[in-house]
Amino acid sequence: MPWKEGTRMSERREMLEKWASGLYTVSELAEEFGVSRPTVYTWIKRDDVEDRKSTPHSCPHRTPAKLAEQIVEAKLRWPDFGPKKVIQRLSREKPRVEWPAPSTASRILEEHGLVKKRRARRRTTTIQHARTKLGASASGEMMTIDHKGQFRLGNGEYCYPLTMNDPVSRFVYAIDGSPSTSHDNAKPAMEAVFIEYGVPLYVGSDNGGPFCCTRALAGLSRLSVWWIRLGITPIRIHPGCPWENGIHERMHKTLKASTTRPPAWTMRAQQVRFDAFRREFNTERPHEALNGGLPVDHLQPCSRSYPKKLPPIEYAGHLETRHVRSSGEIKWQGERLFISEALVGEWVGLEEIDNGIWSLRFAHVELGRYDERTKSIS
Repeated sequence: MPWKEGTRMSERREMLEKWASGLYTVSELAEEFGVSRPTVYTWIKRDDVEDRKSTPHSCPHRTPAKLAEQIVEAKLRWPDFGPKKVIQRLSREKPRVEWPAPSTASRILEEHGLVKKRRARRRTTTIQHARTKLGASASGEMMTIDHKGQFRLGNGEYCYPLTMNDPVSRFVYAIDGSPSTSHDNAKPAMEAVFIEYGVPLYVGSDNGGPFCCTRALAGLSRLSVWWIRLGITPIRIHPGCPWENGIHERMHKTLKASTTRPPAWTMRAQQVRFDAFRREFNTERPHEALNGGLPVDHLQPCSRSYPKKLPPIEYAGHLETRHVRSSGEIKWQGERLFISEALVGEWVGLEEIDNGIWSLRFAHVELGRYDERTKSIS
């Protein structure tokens, strides 16, 4: 039953004073203050007018304080990790400890101001594009390569990070800070990766330089010619479709947030950040696609080692072979046929596949088809 008008504590105090005078019975006090007799007995027994907290004295499901402290410490060690990755990482370090659920870790970190709530995204209907994403069936089969968007260092110089990734294990082979996207800067970085990890069967890239030259046959550039000489097949995403290399692009997002906000003052200092990020990404950061595993544990070496000397290109006996001159042309049927400046000094093969139609090849890659009637390559 409710108390009468006035504050609850003042009425309780008045009731206890009247009971202490010995002039009132329990029934009379209950009727006067508009409460039940058990309520009067309760407050007489307590002899206290303050409300007590309804919080239980103990909670068997509450996370122990020591575990909560370790979760907070882990978040401070890995500020880029979300609650789920924090729990996954702690579970790897101390597998015998019964860690709480990621939702509980999120609540603990939120209480300490270490996580921010994300705004709910509006669900929209998107068009599904019929595109094939870059990927491989096993680790070590393909390497993806890209330049993360350029940014200015603290001293005003531009940095163009060259990144190489394994799409299966998510292992980052290299993050090389470079002053440009030139062939001369990209090739040494790739060569170092091939020497350490081996030569893959495929290299996936976008259509930008130095990986591709859109005006050349088959998009050949000097770098992709070198890949083909190594027995690598270049694979490119469709123009304007970066989501086809989504695994690589997602890594770029994390890389940018972790190492370029704000950027370092010099290229050398920025490279130190890149190296630290790569080490953490490969050996410490749990990955959702790997069920909380680490890329270094899923990486497999490539099946071929890097040769000390480029092997010669061999063509089947029934193919006609021609040497590409310094002008990028070959001599064919009394005519000068322009092929590509990227192939200067190389040998190409021609195979007649139909009456007057020739398949033009460089190693295992078809460059196009030459039509004797129109004297053109398509």
